[in-house]
Amino acid sequence: MGLSLFLRFVLYKFKSQMEYRGAFLIGIWGQGLGYVADFVVLWLLVQKFQTINGWNWSEIALLVSLNVFTYALGASFFYHMTGFDSLVISGGFDRY
Repeated sequence: MGLSLFLRFVLYKFKSQMEYRGAFLIGIWGQGLGYVADFVVLWLLVQKFQTINGWNWSEIALLVSLNVFTYALGASFFYHMTGFDSLVISGGFDRY
């Protein structure tokens, strides 16, 4: 019961985001561009200094990738739950 309700809530949240497809796609594109820019800046720093406190490009890129991946994984499941308690209290959850 709890998992199916959660999955239904995620589906409704996705549908509400896709209501404005252009804004949704531009947001995804912008976020991806921001991550690419982060990697470019790190790559430029490593090209300039060769290592940063003994860390080379592949090690830094791995750590940044793990950071981005774990943030994305957590945000995928729990970011939309930040206002869930206020929806329940105000009765707004009934709209879903």
